[in-house]
Amino acid sequence: MCISAGFRARRKQDEDRMGWQIIVAAMAGYLVLLGRSAWKQGEFRQYLRSLAIVAMLCALLAGAVALAMLMDGA
Repeated sequence: MCISAGFRARRKQDEDRMGWQIIVAAMAGYLVLLGRSAWKQGEFRQYLRSLAIVAMLCALLAGAVALAMLMDGA
């Protein structure tokens, strides 16, 4: 009975991980298609610049959350 419960918990973790992998793969595919479209329209530099800005904003948000977590734990 205990082995069965452990197997179910591990299976649930694997399913959760697979869900995130699907989401990341879909996002990456979308960004590739968006970049291809920008390339065809001659706007690839603008696409890269916009992508860099979004990445910096995500990093800033992640840093703010990490800082809040550190301050809350202290």
